[in-house]
Amino acid sequence: MIRKGYSVRGTSRNIDSGSMSDSMGNRERTFLDSYQSSSKKTRRTAFAQAAKLLEDKQ
Repeated sequence: MIRKGYSVRGTSRNIDSGSMSDSMGNRERTFLDSYQSSSKKTRRTAFAQAAKLLEDKQ
């Protein structure tokens, strides 16, 4: 559970998968195949931020 949370927090902060996998002691392919990169909360936040950017452009 700790590694899953670490993965979600790192990728939600735009840390690339190569850096994340290295910090977790994995190969990048293992990281991409094994760990979650988002959660319902991080997806909701990302879509809210995208919607705000679109509103600000209008």
